[in-house]
Amino acid sequence: MSKKEYRQVPKFIEIRLSDIKADDTRSRCKGYTVATTILDREVYPGAWLGSIYQGRWMVKPDIESIKCVMGLEHLPDHRQSP
Repeated sequence: MSKKEYRQVPKFIEIRLSDIKADDTRSRCKGYTVATTILDREVYPGAWLGSIYQGRWMVKPDIESIKCVMGLEHLPDHRQSP
């Protein structure tokens, strides 16, 4: 990141913490907290955030499997820095 790009990064980022109850009996935990920059609680209630987060973990094994079959294991997860 260049100095110019660095100066454009805000000093603070407002986040929302949403406590989610894990309804899946196979889950190792009873709940978790999601941190997001999606701030509108009326449009995006906590239950919606929880379902999106859980859905992400449902497809994660499929993505890893596809990468393996295609010989692309070296590609980073989208959340990791290059």
